[in-house]
Amino acid sequence: MALLQVTSLLLLCTFILGCQFVNAQDKSDTKVFYLVEAGVFPRLGEMKFGGEAYNYKGAGTTLRVTAGYFVSPNFSVGLGIGSDNFRDPVINTYPVFADLRAVLSPGKSSIIGFYKLGYGFKIGGSDEGLINNIGVGYQIAVGRNFIVPSIGYHRLDFKQHWKSIETKGDINSLSIMVGYQF
Repeated sequence: MALLQVTSLLLLCTFILGCQFVNAQDKSDTKVFYLVEAGVFPRLGEMKFGGEAYNYKGAGTTLRVTAGYFVSPNFSVGLGIGSDNFRDPVINTYPVFADLRAVLSPGKSSIIGFYKLGYGFKIGGSDEGLINNIGVGYQIAVGRNFIVPSIGYHRLDFKQHWKSIETKGDINSLSIMVGYQF
């Protein structure tokens, strides 16, 4: 199942990159962009699960793809999908999220701020929950595209279902990401 999910994400990324190369028009007036991000989620403090606190140190990893639209030169909205995976204990979700971004200096290297809000689904399993991710970054101009390193705060409020029992928990972590925006 994991191989299928990774393959699906890679095919989506390949399709988006292919669309970028097919569309050879000047990007100076386009408002649509795509962002592919990968990163880690080092944990902050304890994980709460079923009313108890656990001091797990396992970090998470993420791979996300976002399609966005600039509603003004300094502000964009977008939708994204991804794969978030935590270790110790293993919690895997596939988030679908809204992405809000503000950029200080559009079209060139600049400071950015972002907020992602969505829901992490579990395909064929039991982990799911609300995701919140807020942070800052710096978009580095590479031709007409950008490399976007960022740091922020990530929270997953999840629930697990086992038989007829639902248990709730939360994970708080840093989000350290590197993205490519085109």
